[in-house]
Amino acid sequence: MSIIMRGIRPFFCAILCTGFLFGFAGCTDSEQTVIRIYGSTTTEPILERIAQAYSRQSDVRIEVVPTGSHKGIAALVGGHCELAASSVPAADSELGEGAAEYREFVFGYDMVVPIVHPGNPIRDLSLTQLRGIFSGKIDRWSSLGGEELPIQTVNRDEASGTHDIWSRVVAPIPDGALEPVVLSSNSEVAAYVAAHPQAIGYISAGFINMEIKPLAIDGIDASIENARKKRYPILRRLLLYTTEDCLTWEIKSFIIYLLSDEGQKEVERAGFVPVDVFG
Repeated sequence: MSIIMRGIRPFFCAILCTGFLFGFAGCTDSEQTVIRIYGSTTTEPILERIAQAYSRQSDVRIEVVPTGSHKGIAALVGGHCELAASSVPAADSELGEGAAEYREFVFGYDMVVPIVHPGNPIRDLSLTQLRGIFSGKIDRWSSLGGEELPIQTVNRDEASGTHDIWSRVVAPIPDGALEPVVLSSNSEVAAYVAAHPQAIGYISAGFINMEIKPLAIDGIDASIENARKKRYPILRRLLLYTTEDCLTWEIKSFIIYLLSDEGQKEVERAGFVPVDVFG
């Protein structure tokens, strides 16, 4: 897989040098004013903010459809959208034989955070403890210094990139383990945990609110400073995918805006980590 975006300024130069000012033929013709972005529910609040800000200076309309990272990639491959948003790198197997024709752009970073009910006295869990909880080996809060309650795990569905990274870093659900509650978005997980004192789930840092309690992992909070130092253990890139044919003038213009200072400020306002944090 070819990764084009390794820095904002090189990307700007590449766009200008390949004909950005003269327009492009591709997935949309010269009359097309709609850009469809399917995919990650995590990136929805960022892309909605960017779309609203961008629409104030452009006649291009941007539709953001939160389907889940893997479904977004499938929609792009199937020709149903011009851009796919993903919170996990697309596998070559998802992109098929034409994998080399797809282009990947990093537009921000995110931290995946374990959350509990505000009444839960636990504030910090180790990765080992989280693995024990989500594998079913630790099943009561009292064994971790909490209340005498059973632990109810809340997971994301398999269309989710957040599910993928959690399973990879923390723990997949083993065969024979008690099936967790499975929900399709960060917002649903947050709402469920807020209403159930025994529950534990995980969400993107951009969805943390006052109705839930985020937990530190091994004493490390999900802060931008810890992201900058790459100390937080579940840190991931936020990605856009498109094809060579879809890189029209309108889409290149939108990507440039997303990676500009103004666009990156919107990324940070949405609760995520801008690209330039890493220099």
